[in-house]
Amino acid sequence: MNCTTVTHRRHIGDLRRYLYSLSGDPHAAEDLVQEVFYKACKYLDS
Repeated sequence: MNCTTVTHRRHIGDLRRYLYSLSGDPHAAEDLVQEVFYKACKYLDS
């Protein structure tokens, strides 16, 4: 499994709830989740 799959499965729910609590907007929270995982995996794969 690659970085995205393992990390995503383990932390997606908690991260989405946290970002939703900060933003109050489910669409913004989902966009932020995608951005966080993209940047984290890009960093870890380098």
